[in-house]
Amino acid sequence: MDKKAKAEHTPEHRAAIQKMVAPKRPPLDDDLRWLPIENARERRAERTRDNDLAVLDLMEVLAQGRLPCIIRSTTTGERKLVASTAWTDQIMLEWWPSYGVRVVHRHQPGEPFPNIVKPFRGWVFYVWQPVLDHIWPPRADSAPVVHDDGDTKEPVRAIDRAKEVLLYLYPTKAQMPRSLKKATGKVEEECRERGWKPPSEDTVRRAAVQLGHRSARKRQ
Repeated sequence: MDKKAKAEHTPEHRAAIQKMVAPKRPPLDDDLRWLPIENARERRAERTRDNDLAVLDLMEVLAQGRLPCIIRSTTTGERKLVASTAWTDQIMLEWWPSYGVRVVHRHQPGEPFPNIVKPFRGWVFYVWQPVLDHIWPPRADSAPVVHDDGDTKEPVRAIDRAKEVLLYLYPTKAQMPRSLKKATGKVEEECRERGWKPPSEDTVRRAAVQLGHRSARKRQ
């Protein structure tokens, strides 16, 4: 082995290479750029035209460590980075038309009733938007347009308007009103102040479910 080859196998060289390829840990408290994981599923479904394939593709990039992901406690607000290995050993994604995408526990060998789905409760999952935009760029007609002064134009889709306003009015699940009618009224009021077209009550409900702010089964 020549001198150059030996130098490339030293611990110092391997550490330097690892430093180059290791992804930089994004700030956990940057609420503007952490998107609910359902947004990533929707982003991919725009291309695949198939929700099941979109979930499989999203699972793949999460398990490969290509897309940073965090969880946030719905009781304390605590944030934690999710290890990529969790997507192969502990948790997985499933999609239902009435729920959207949900994180569930993987069945472990030896557990009884392997067909019972066990949702991962008490935490909401988010992905890092800058990396998501690089992996699956948003369509031109679905991406918010930002002015030079930083103001955001009205999102094209009603559910995106509902999500943006819900996160503005109720940053955490604990702040979300129990009454869907009350929440919808607040969303409508905020949309009118912004000059946006208010979304319907059903759209507000779906947006709240996808954000983890509301149960999909409870309607009040």
